[in-house]
Amino acid sequence: MDVTESIDELVLKLENLRTRIVYDSQYPTVTFIFYHFIPKFGFKDKYVLIFSETVSRSLDKIYRSVSRNRDIAEVLDNVKVIKIGKSYEVPFGELHEFISYDDIEEGFVRMEQIFRKMKGNDLLLFFGMHLIPVIYGKEILRGLMELYDAIPKDITLLSTCPEHIYDKNLEIIVRMFYDVIIRIKKEDELFRFGRDAYLIGVEQSAIPEVKPRFGRYVIDSTGRFMRV
Repeated sequence: MDVTESIDELVLKLENLRTRIVYDSQYPTVTFIFYHFIPKFGFKDKYVLIFSETVSRSLDKIYRSVSRNRDIAEVLDNVKVIKIGKSYEVPFGELHEFISYDDIEEGFVRMEQIFRKMKGNDLLLFFGMHLIPVIYGKEILRGLMELYDAIPKDITLLSTCPEHIYDKNLEIIVRMFYDVIIRIKKEDELFRFGRDAYLIGVEQSAIPEVKPRFGRYVIDSTGRFMRV
């Protein structure tokens, strides 16, 4: 990101890359994903993988809010959802595949089959996948690696993860799954008129065109980021 680059310009550079967002605040992360990232790639076939009923419930609340914007609602209504959980209920879109918590190993095989059928021009988002190594242990990492290996190399992938959830060694391994690491961090001091400000940028990149740089942003009245 250079001194004038907007969030949308950064997002466009993430096409056909595997991107991970690390955040300390959920609110700006929702803004990044639902007001900038997904709309920019609304023309793609979209798949969302959701892990856990807790994450699904949170996405339902988010959908009820962002769907006031009909353009965003239309994009989300056409998403194909792969859900790992207890119920067949999904927060938006259409249920494409359901996997029970108890069948996670078999579920990985089914997910691999789904991923191998995707096209390089598809969009794939992971919500809650960061919980899998925490819940099932590090022995699940081989399955996760094979899962990522099944994803078409040119697919546009985005995954989210709260900071400090892994120990140092696990964090190093997980970062290897991605081309770009984006960090979203809330500043301690309020911006003018009492608005929160956020540092957003590329923390790590294996792509020369996506340089590690940060910018300072606030969220405007439309719910989108504005550089300050």
